[in-house]
Amino acid sequence: MFKLTNLTKKYAGKTILSDVNYQFPEQGLVCLLGESGVGKSTLINILAGLETDYQGTVTIGEQSLGQYTPDQLANYRKDTIGFVFQDYQLLEGYTALENVLYPMQLQAQPFEAAKTQALAYLRQLGLTAQVDQKIETLSGGQKQRVALARAQMNQPRVILADEPTGALDRKNTDEVMAMLQQMAQKCLVVMITHDASLCQYADEVITIEEQKIVVQKQSENRGGNPPKSLHLTAYPKVKTWHLAIKQFRVSLGSYVLIAAMLAIGGICTLLTLSSNQLVGDSLLAFQEKNDVLRNGSIRTKSETIDYQQLFKELLIDPRLEEVYQQTVLKDIQLTIEGQTLQLPEKFPMAKSEATFSYGVMPRKGKNEIALSGTLAKQFTPKIDTLVGQKMMIEVAGENLTLTISGIYNAGYDDFYLSSDREQMLYPSDLKLKDVYALHFDVKNVADVPIISQMLTDKKIKHQMSVEQVTTILQSFTKIKTLFLVIAGLVIAVCLLLTVILLGKLQASRKQMMGLLATFGFNQKLRNRLLWNENLLLASLTGGLLAIFYMILIGLTKVFHWELAIGWLPFICLFGFMLLLVIGTGWLINRRTFKHSTVQLLKG
Repeated sequence: MFKLTNLTKKYAGKTILSDVNYQFPEQGLVCLLGESGVGKSTLINILAGLETDYQGTVTIGEQSLGQYTPDQLANYRKDTIGFVFQDYQLLEGYTALENVLYPMQLQAQPFEAAKTQALAYLRQLGLTAQVDQKIETLSGGQKQRVALARAQMNQPRVILADEPTGALDRKNTDEVMAMLQQMAQKCLVVMITHDASLCQYADEVITIEEQKIVVQKQSENRGGNPPKSLHLTAYPKVKTWHLAIKQFRVSLGSYVLIAAMLAIGGICTLLTLSSNQLVGDSLLAFQEKNDVLRNGSIRTKSETIDYQQLFKELLIDPRLEEVYQQTVLKDIQLTIEGQTLQLPEKFPMAKSEATFSYGVMPRKGKNEIALSGTLAKQFTPKIDTLVGQKMMIEVAGENLTLTISGIYNAGYDDFYLSSDREQMLYPSDLKLKDVYALHFDVKNVADVPIISQMLTDKKIKHQMSVEQVTTILQSFTKIKTLFLVIAGLVIAVCLLLTVILLGKLQASRKQMMGLLATFGFNQKLRNRLLWNENLLLASLTGGLLAIFYMILIGLTKVFHWELAIGWLPFICLFGFMLLLVIGTGWLINRRTFKHSTVQLLKG
């Protein structure tokens, strides 16, 4: 069987095996006896093709294992090796029968024939009543019997048993050893143990002393027959989707929680986008209703300031609009329904100072006018009835018909026009001595404090609603921040739970990938299996995200909430979540396969 020639193995600079020469018999039970740390497990891993970093040669059937590629070594385990572990290494969530049948996915044997064979092994091992029981419901002795049945399914030439009785009581230990003796009549069984009393069952006993194999008891049945040649059989078509769906169902609870956490995080992201949009829309609506807050005015009364240069700077500032020079208007005639009133003059006044009793400030493009309360009373004592009426104004050769938009508080006769209408009343070629004030509107109300600070830094006196705008902006900012904090906390909690769940799931997946490697699944098959699971998780996440979104849409209709996002942001988020799950799974898969099979088996 196995022939070791000048085998040397070092680990982290320490020599574990040194120039070992030994040949295992073709069949029988060989006990590898010794304390922990002498190299027993290392030797088993070398025989299984799980450890490849060694010097010397290991041959089986005149074929050197050192010449095999990783995929060929997986194929070698598929056809030649059966494993029995101290901690059973059974798949939780699967029945005893499903555990025994799992390695047969790599064999060309028809399913019904494999099932009949598995049931026969389980019956021989006294597990007829436990065939359909979940593994986690079985006792330690029953689990090890399932492992023994599984190890025989591929008709191996070698069964490698690593402390198979280490977790069992004496009764179960004796039963398992008797089963191993029976199996050793058909193949070679190499068993690691530190219990010398178990050597009574062995045909041959070897130990590792001073990095070399020492034969303590030699088999009497070492025939002189030449070793059987080793032939690797091709893999059948493996149903990785079937296996992935089964594993996904086994871990469905964890996957649903992960998908739900991700979907909730996605919905919170949508709500955050919606709240930001709503706050922005509310600010825009507020700006439209309170256009006066955008107005600014600069009196041209300081002799130390070059107002012509200042006017030019304001004209080219991209943050400003409706920049023009104002002068005193004279001989103004106002008419409402045949009632006419003469105003000898009108001085430009800052709109930012106005407070309204009725209506609103004249709006751009609306052909509107607002009257002071004292001026309105000269037309009617019921000044509120003037709002919405038409007024004709004649000044500087211009005749305008305007709608009264509001009545504001002022102790003098005055009126306001919207900026686009008012500037039509002023000549474009005003002389500097005639300029009374500079007028401008800030395009975005959020820039009002910035423009005000700029003028203050230049020591230019101006009138703007800075304090009022600042207070309003702070209120909107606080609301937006509150939404962001709440959504951020929910998203953070969801991500934390997702990481925790993925960590726990990853530990079991790593162990499963190690176990599948011992069955003979090559890296391509294992990677495909994990990839299919990731696609299933991505689909579940996308499905839950869609369901939660539809529930959110329904709630907005029932409770008349406003949701300022459409289908496009949802579709973008949906695609992002799918890519996130798939990408994360890909990274996890890469990290998984950076570990050796021995490391993976440890979880």
